Amino acid sequence: MQTSLYMTMLQANPMARFLRSGETPTAVWDFSSGYYTKGWSLSRNSTAHWFDTMGNLNTASVDMPRFVPTVAGRALVVEAGSTNLIDALNRTYINLDTVEVGETAGGMEFTSVSSSSSGSYLQFNGVDISSLSVGQGVNLSMVIRENSDSFALWLGIGTTGAGRVRCSVDPSALSATISQDVDNTGATAELISLGGGNLRVSVSGALISSEASELIRIHEVSGTMQYAHPQVEAQNKASTVIPGNFQGAVRAADQLTFEHADGTYTAVVRRADGSDTEIAATVIGGTWSPPNLFGDILSIALYA
Repeated sequence: MQTSLYMTMLQANPMARFLRSGETPTAVWDFSSGYYTKGWSLSRNSTAHWFDTMGNLNTASVDMPRFVPTVAGRALVVEAGSTNLIDALNRTYINLDTVEVGETAGGMEFTSVSSSSSGSYLQFNGVDISSLSVGQGVNLSMVIRENSDSFALWLGIGTTGAGRVRCSVDPSALSATISQDVDNTGATAELISLGGGNLRVSVSGALISSEASELIRIHEVSGTMQYAHPQVEAQNKASTVIPGNFQGAVRAADQLTFEHADGTYTAVVRRADGSDTEIAATVIGGTWSPPNLFGDILSIALYA
Protein backbone atom coordinates (compact mmCIF):
# COMPACT_ATOMS: atom_id res chain seq x y z
CA MET A 1 0.00 0.00 0.00
CA GLN A 2 2.83 2.37 0.94
CA THR A 3 4.71 1.58 -2.29
CA SER A 4 1.57 2.17 -4.34
CA LEU A 5 0.99 5.50 -2.58
CA TYR A 6 4.62 6.53 -3.15
CA MET A 7 4.41 5.74 -6.88
CA THR A 8 1.15 7.71 -7.12
CA MET A 9 2.89 10.69 -5.48
CA LEU A 10 5.77 10.46 -7.96
CA GLN A 11 3.40 10.38 -10.90
CA ALA A 12 1.50 13.36 -9.55
CA ASN A 13 4.65 15.27 -8.62
CA PRO A 14 7.80 14.18 -10.50
CA MET A 15 9.82 16.63 -8.35
CA ALA A 16 9.12 14.53 -5.24
CA ARG A 17 12.05 12.19 -5.69
CA PHE A 18 14.44 15.11 -6.02
CA LEU A 19 13.70 16.50 -2.55
CA ARG A 20 16.94 16.91 -0.64
CA SER A 21 16.54 17.22 3.12
CA GLY A 22 13.13 18.67 2.44
CA GLU A 23 14.47 21.17 -0.10
CA THR A 24 12.78 21.32 -3.49
CA PRO A 25 15.13 21.90 -6.42
CA THR A 26 14.78 25.05 -8.47
CA ALA A 27 15.06 22.99 -11.65
CA VAL A 28 15.25 19.34 -12.72
CA TRP A 29 16.44 17.74 -15.92
CA ASP A 30 15.49 14.07 -15.60
CA PHE A 31 16.90 12.36 -18.69
CA SER A 32 15.75 8.94 -17.50
CA SER A 33 12.07 9.92 -17.75
CA GLY A 34 12.17 12.90 -20.11
CA TYR A 35 10.84 15.26 -17.41
CA TYR A 36 12.40 18.75 -17.65
CA THR A 37 11.31 21.87 -15.78
CA LYS A 38 13.61 24.14 -17.84
CA GLY A 39 15.05 24.04 -21.34
CA TRP A 40 18.33 22.39 -22.23
CA SER A 41 20.43 21.63 -25.30
CA LEU A 42 23.45 19.61 -26.33
CA SER A 43 26.04 20.73 -28.87
CA ARG A 44 28.69 18.57 -30.59
CA ASN A 45 30.60 19.53 -33.73
CA SER A 46 30.61 16.02 -35.20
CA THR A 47 28.49 12.95 -35.59
CA ALA A 48 28.67 10.28 -32.89
CA HIS A 49 27.62 6.68 -32.31
CA TRP A 50 25.77 4.61 -29.76
CA PHE A 51 24.52 1.02 -29.42
CA ASP A 52 20.88 0.14 -28.80
CA THR A 53 19.73 -2.88 -26.78
CA MET A 54 19.94 -5.12 -29.88
CA GLY A 55 23.61 -4.35 -30.47
CA ASN A 56 22.89 -2.12 -33.47
CA LEU A 57 25.32 0.73 -34.08
CA ASN A 58 23.40 3.99 -34.51
CA THR A 59 24.64 7.35 -35.76
CA ALA A 60 23.73 10.66 -34.13
CA SER A 61 23.93 13.73 -36.34
CA VAL A 62 25.75 16.90 -35.26
CA ASP A 63 24.27 18.25 -31.98
CA MET A 64 21.93 15.25 -31.63
CA PRO A 65 21.71 13.85 -28.06
CA ARG A 66 22.34 10.15 -27.50
CA PHE A 67 20.25 8.19 -25.00
CA VAL A 68 21.26 4.67 -23.94
CA PRO A 69 19.58 2.06 -21.76
CA THR A 70 21.39 1.23 -18.53
CA VAL A 71 20.61 -0.90 -15.49
CA ALA A 72 19.67 2.31 -13.66
CA GLY A 73 17.43 3.58 -16.48
CA ARG A 74 17.74 5.65 -19.62
CA ALA A 75 20.84 7.86 -19.58
CA LEU A 76 22.15 10.74 -21.67
CA VAL A 77 25.63 10.06 -23.08
CA VAL A 78 27.98 13.02 -22.56
CA GLU A 79 31.58 12.45 -23.67
CA ALA A 80 34.85 14.29 -24.06
CA GLY A 81 36.25 14.50 -27.58
CA SER A 82 38.51 11.71 -28.78
CA THR A 83 40.58 10.65 -31.80
CA ASN A 84 41.12 7.18 -33.27
CA LEU A 85 44.89 6.69 -33.54
CA ILE A 86 44.84 3.41 -35.51
CA ASP A 87 44.90 2.78 -39.25
CA ALA A 88 42.71 -0.33 -39.41
CA LEU A 89 43.74 -1.17 -42.99
CA ASN A 90 47.50 -0.94 -42.41
CA ARG A 91 47.94 -4.52 -41.24
CA THR A 92 50.06 -7.60 -41.76
CA TYR A 93 49.40 -11.18 -40.75
CA ILE A 94 51.43 -14.31 -40.13
CA ASN A 95 50.27 -17.94 -40.48
CA LEU A 96 46.59 -17.04 -40.76
CA ASP A 97 44.42 -19.20 -42.99
CA THR A 98 42.07 -16.39 -44.06
CA VAL A 99 41.48 -12.69 -43.49
CA GLU A 100 38.30 -11.78 -45.30
CA VAL A 101 34.98 -9.97 -45.10
CA GLY A 102 32.82 -11.62 -42.47
CA GLU A 103 29.28 -11.09 -41.25
CA THR A 104 27.30 -7.89 -41.42
CA ALA A 105 25.53 -7.50 -38.09
CA GLY A 106 24.14 -4.56 -36.16
CA GLY A 107 24.91 -2.22 -39.05
CA MET A 108 28.60 -3.18 -38.95
CA GLU A 109 30.74 -5.08 -41.43
CA PHE A 110 33.04 -7.51 -39.64
CA THR A 111 36.44 -8.83 -40.72
CA SER A 112 36.80 -12.59 -40.29
CA VAL A 113 40.16 -14.01 -39.17
CA SER A 114 40.79 -17.77 -39.22
CA SER A 115 43.78 -19.79 -38.09
CA SER A 116 44.72 -23.40 -37.53
CA SER A 117 48.35 -22.65 -36.57
CA SER A 118 49.88 -21.66 -33.25
CA GLY A 119 51.75 -18.36 -33.21
CA SER A 120 49.54 -16.84 -35.90
CA TYR A 121 48.51 -13.21 -35.63
CA LEU A 122 47.14 -10.12 -37.36
CA GLN A 123 49.11 -6.97 -36.58
CA PHE A 124 47.94 -3.38 -36.99
CA ASN A 125 50.99 -1.40 -38.10
CA GLY A 126 49.72 2.15 -38.27
CA VAL A 127 49.30 3.70 -34.82
CA ASP A 128 50.00 7.40 -34.41
CA ILE A 129 51.43 7.97 -30.91
CA SER A 130 53.26 11.18 -31.79
CA SER A 131 50.97 13.23 -29.55
CA LEU A 132 51.32 10.96 -26.50
CA SER A 133 53.61 11.44 -23.52
CA VAL A 134 55.34 8.77 -21.42
CA GLY A 135 53.01 7.42 -18.75
CA GLN A 136 49.87 8.42 -20.61
CA GLY A 137 47.03 5.92 -20.73
CA VAL A 138 46.32 4.10 -23.99
CA ASN A 139 43.26 2.00 -24.81
CA LEU A 140 42.64 -0.57 -27.55
CA SER A 141 39.04 -1.59 -28.26
CA MET A 142 37.05 -3.37 -30.93
CA VAL A 143 33.63 -4.91 -31.50
CA ILE A 144 33.66 -8.70 -31.87
CA ARG A 145 31.05 -11.33 -32.65
CA GLU A 146 29.85 -13.45 -29.75
CA ASN A 147 30.35 -16.63 -31.80
CA SER A 148 34.08 -15.92 -32.18
CA ASP A 149 36.52 -18.51 -30.90
CA SER A 150 38.98 -17.55 -28.18
CA PHE A 151 41.98 -15.36 -29.01
CA ALA A 152 44.39 -12.91 -27.42
CA LEU A 153 44.86 -9.16 -27.83
CA TRP A 154 48.32 -7.68 -27.50
CA LEU A 155 48.66 -4.02 -26.61
CA GLY A 156 52.31 -2.99 -26.71
CA ILE A 157 53.18 0.70 -26.69
CA GLY A 158 56.81 1.51 -26.02
CA THR A 159 60.22 0.06 -26.78
CA THR A 160 60.48 -3.47 -28.16
CA GLY A 161 59.48 -5.97 -25.49
CA ALA A 162 58.48 -3.28 -22.99
CA GLY A 163 55.01 -2.27 -22.00
CA ARG A 164 53.37 -5.29 -23.56
CA VAL A 165 49.95 -6.29 -22.28
CA ARG A 166 48.44 -9.63 -23.28
CA CYS A 167 44.70 -10.07 -22.83
CA SER A 168 43.08 -13.50 -23.17
CA VAL A 169 39.57 -13.24 -24.63
CA ASP A 170 36.94 -15.99 -24.44
CA PRO A 171 33.75 -14.61 -26.04
CA SER A 172 31.60 -17.63 -25.15
CA ALA A 173 32.36 -17.08 -21.45
CA LEU A 174 32.21 -13.27 -21.67
CA SER A 175 35.74 -13.27 -20.31
CA ALA A 176 38.67 -10.92 -20.94
CA THR A 177 41.61 -11.20 -18.55
CA ILE A 178 45.11 -9.78 -18.43
CA SER A 179 47.36 -12.83 -18.75
CA GLN A 180 50.70 -11.07 -19.27
CA ASP A 181 51.79 -7.64 -18.11
CA VAL A 182 55.34 -6.58 -19.01
CA ASP A 183 56.42 -3.31 -17.36
CA ASN A 184 52.81 -2.08 -17.56
CA THR A 185 51.37 -2.71 -14.12
CA GLY A 186 47.81 -1.60 -13.68
CA ALA A 187 46.68 -2.78 -17.11
CA THR A 188 42.95 -3.57 -17.29
CA ALA A 189 40.58 -5.39 -19.63
CA GLU A 190 36.82 -5.33 -20.15
CA LEU A 191 34.36 -7.34 -22.25
CA ILE A 192 30.73 -6.24 -22.43
CA SER A 193 27.71 -7.57 -24.28
CA LEU A 194 26.09 -5.09 -26.66
CA GLY A 195 23.19 -7.36 -27.60
CA GLY A 196 22.39 -9.01 -30.91
CA GLY A 197 25.42 -11.30 -30.69
CA ASN A 198 27.86 -8.37 -30.54
CA LEU A 199 30.46 -7.78 -27.83
CA ARG A 200 33.00 -5.03 -27.23
CA VAL A 201 36.41 -5.78 -25.78
CA SER A 202 38.89 -3.20 -24.54
CA VAL A 203 42.42 -3.31 -23.09
CA SER A 204 44.10 -0.40 -21.33
CA GLY A 205 47.78 0.18 -20.58
CA ALA A 206 50.23 3.06 -20.70
CA LEU A 207 52.91 4.51 -22.97
CA ILE A 208 56.19 3.20 -21.54
CA SER A 209 58.71 4.93 -23.78
CA SER A 210 58.77 7.75 -26.30
CA GLU A 211 60.83 5.44 -28.55
CA ALA A 212 57.79 4.10 -30.31
CA SER A 213 57.53 0.44 -31.19
CA GLU A 214 53.84 -0.30 -31.52
CA LEU A 215 52.58 -3.84 -31.10
CA ILE A 216 48.83 -4.07 -31.64
CA ARG A 217 47.85 -7.62 -32.46
CA ILE A 218 45.00 -10.08 -32.65
CA HIS A 219 46.97 -13.14 -31.60
CA GLU A 220 46.58 -16.86 -31.04
CA VAL A 221 43.23 -17.27 -32.81
CA SER A 222 42.00 -20.80 -32.07
CA GLY A 223 39.63 -21.12 -35.00
CA THR A 224 37.77 -18.06 -36.29
CA MET A 225 37.09 -14.64 -34.79
CA GLN A 226 35.38 -11.59 -36.25
CA TYR A 227 36.09 -7.94 -35.44
CA ALA A 228 34.90 -4.47 -36.43
CA HIS A 229 35.81 -0.88 -35.52
CA PRO A 230 39.29 -1.35 -34.02
CA GLN A 231 40.09 1.79 -32.08
CA VAL A 232 43.13 3.12 -30.20
CA GLU A 233 42.66 6.16 -27.98
CA ALA A 234 44.92 8.24 -25.75
CA GLN A 235 42.94 7.53 -22.58
CA ASN A 236 42.47 4.86 -19.93
CA LYS A 237 39.00 3.71 -20.99
CA ALA A 238 37.36 3.16 -24.35
CA SER A 239 34.85 5.76 -25.45
CA THR A 240 31.99 5.07 -27.85
CA VAL A 241 32.85 4.02 -31.40
CA ILE A 242 34.39 6.99 -33.22
CA PRO A 243 32.78 7.75 -36.60
CA GLY A 244 34.89 7.16 -39.67
CA ASN A 245 36.72 3.97 -38.62
CA PHE A 246 40.09 5.33 -39.79
CA GLN A 247 43.23 6.86 -38.32
CA GLY A 248 42.69 10.48 -37.33
CA ALA A 249 38.90 10.18 -37.17
CA VAL A 250 37.55 12.51 -34.50
CA ARG A 251 34.45 12.62 -32.34
CA ALA A 252 33.95 16.11 -30.90
CA ALA A 253 33.09 16.72 -27.25
CA ASP A 254 29.49 16.92 -26.04
CA GLN A 255 28.59 20.21 -24.33
CA LEU A 256 25.43 20.69 -22.30
CA THR A 257 23.70 24.04 -21.81
CA PHE A 258 20.82 24.63 -19.39
CA GLU A 259 18.34 27.49 -19.11
CA HIS A 260 17.78 28.94 -15.65
CA ALA A 261 17.47 32.19 -13.72
CA ASP A 262 20.80 33.84 -12.94
CA GLY A 263 22.47 33.03 -9.65
CA THR A 264 24.74 30.57 -7.86
CA TYR A 265 23.40 27.08 -7.21
CA THR A 266 24.45 23.57 -6.25
CA ALA A 267 23.93 20.99 -8.99
CA VAL A 268 23.51 17.32 -8.12
CA VAL A 269 24.48 15.11 -11.05
CA ARG A 270 23.23 11.50 -10.93
CA ARG A 271 25.03 9.04 -13.20
CA ALA A 272 24.11 5.54 -14.31
CA ASP A 273 26.95 4.04 -12.23
CA GLY A 274 25.00 5.02 -9.12
CA SER A 275 27.15 8.00 -8.17
CA ASP A 276 25.84 11.43 -7.17
CA THR A 277 28.19 14.38 -7.65
CA GLU A 278 27.70 17.90 -6.34
CA ILE A 279 29.15 20.76 -8.38
CA ALA A 280 28.85 24.52 -8.24
CA ALA A 281 26.60 26.03 -10.92
CA THR A 282 26.84 29.71 -11.79
CA VAL A 283 24.09 30.84 -14.15
CA ILE A 284 24.89 34.00 -16.13
CA GLY A 285 22.68 35.50 -18.80
CA GLY A 286 20.07 32.82 -18.25
CA THR A 287 22.28 29.85 -19.18
CA TRP A 288 24.68 27.43 -17.51
CA SER A 289 27.19 25.41 -19.56
CA PRO A 290 29.12 23.16 -17.15
CA PRO A 291 32.65 22.37 -18.41
CA ASN A 292 33.95 18.78 -18.43
CA LEU A 293 30.65 17.28 -17.30
CA PHE A 294 30.86 13.78 -18.77
CA GLY A 295 29.36 10.35 -18.21
CA ASP A 296 26.09 8.47 -18.68
CA ILE A 297 23.84 10.96 -16.90
CA LEU A 298 20.43 10.07 -15.46
CA SER A 299 19.48 13.47 -14.06
CA ILE A 300 20.65 16.90 -12.94
CA ALA A 301 18.92 18.93 -10.25
CA LEU A 302 19.71 22.50 -9.15
CA TYR A 303 19.32 23.72 -5.56
CA ALA A 304 19.48 27.29 -4.28
